[in-house]
Amino acid sequence: MKGTNNLLKTTVAEVRTPVSLSEDQEKNLLKILAKIKGKDIKLSYRIDKSVLSGFVVLIGDWYLDASLSTDLKNLRENLI
Repeated sequence: MKGTNNLLKTTVAEVRTPVSLSEDQEKNLLKILAKIKGKDIKLSYRIDKSVLSGFVVLIGDWYLDASLSTDLKNLRENLI
């Protein structure tokens, strides 16, 4: 499975944010993702201005979208 190293029990999280995370934000995100997935996490960053605010995380086939762009898209769809 892409994004997982089963021998080392480490999972790579692909993270998209509009700006670089601070050291504290990175530590908190690592802690939360490790608790959710039950494995050590290694972050792989990509700056993505389309996210606007928040972040998007992909770990293997698991996806978490906490971005403002998705919230706005969902709001727009609900209003139409």
